[in-house]
Amino acid sequence: MDMKPIITEILNIAVKAPSGDNTQPWRFVVNKNIIFIHKRSIEGDSNWGNYNLLITHGTLIENINIAANQFGYSTELAFLPDPNDPTLTATITLQADSSIDTNLNESLFKAIKNRVTNRYPYKKQPLTSEEKTTLTSSILHTPNARVVFIEDKKTIRQISDSVVTQIKVFFSNKSLHEDFFTRLRWSKKSSEISSTGLPADTLALDPITILSMRFVLSFWPIMKFLNLFWFSSIIAMIEKWRRYNKSAAYLAFIVPKQEMTPITPLQAGQDVERIWLTASNIDLALQPTSAILLMEHAIMDKSGFPTSSDQNKLINESYLNIHKYCGASTDESVLWLMRVGHSTRVASHSPRKTPEITFIEN
Repeated sequence: MDMKPIITEILNIAVKAPSGDNTQPWRFVVNKNIIFIHKRSIEGDSNWGNYNLLITHGTLIENINIAANQFGYSTELAFLPDPNDPTLTATITLQADSSIDTNLNESLFKAIKNRVTNRYPYKKQPLTSEEKTTLTSSILHTPNARVVFIEDKKTIRQISDSVVTQIKVFFSNKSLHEDFFTRLRWSKKSSEISSTGLPADTLALDPITILSMRFVLSFWPIMKFLNLFWFSSIIAMIEKWRRYNKSAAYLAFIVPKQEMTPITPLQAGQDVERIWLTASNIDLALQPTSAILLMEHAIMDKSGFPTSSDQNKLINESYLNIHKYCGASTDESVLWLMRVGHSTRVASHSPRKTPEITFIEN
């Protein structure tokens, strides 16, 4: 049986997985019924390290699982299968399986196309016990992982203080600033042409702010001058009160350190995607707020992350505070953090490029 059409369809659906700034850092090699998932280098990418890429690929892998099952195929996964090929994150072998209950993950399959990052302020409406139980029960892959909901308003503000450190760092670091603005797409047309990058209309900002970002703040010499007057800190404070404090809760994904293995970020990515798809199905909005966690891992991995020693200290302090306020013990690690709630507005989707697939002919 020619597997090309079905695998192409599965991958076209799967690449709707989330990725930082919509960079879509993956490519595929297919040999008969086996999909080889490779990292794809991103032009102009400050080195965020391996951890970030593995989380991202985990979300992609879960979409492949869900889509394959929906088309009647079971999946056999092998994570990091070749130590001699660091670009290969996983192989997935598909087998036709008539015993699969396609109704089991049908709602998650439909949610793949609807999932979106919602950066708007959220309503004060608290999460219900049923909503929290539904999100928690979606975890499937990460051993002994737990989900914590932070709902106390004071603690939400304390976590937000640490979360907005990413803004201070982004707007005071030349490399990160240039990377961010290089990936911004200012118009719908430019988004559709590139099919990658971050559409400006997904930032949930007013038109005047968008214009000021495009024609003023995108220029590093101007930004550098404004930072003489603590402008990055001012932006961070505004965003904290305008957006991050306005959350029904923060959702923290926590794993015991003794359970951590090289494949844990991939498994965590799978579960993050399941939580996100489940949230979409019950009309909850989510926004990842994990940049500080990813920055700290990039620094610890000594991957060449372009921050100064002072910025590293600020990142580490915020990283530790996130763990503290999320209730993680010294024996646990917060792998992912999201703000969650009922949004005041519907968010826009980011476009996806056609997946890069190489079929091996035997």
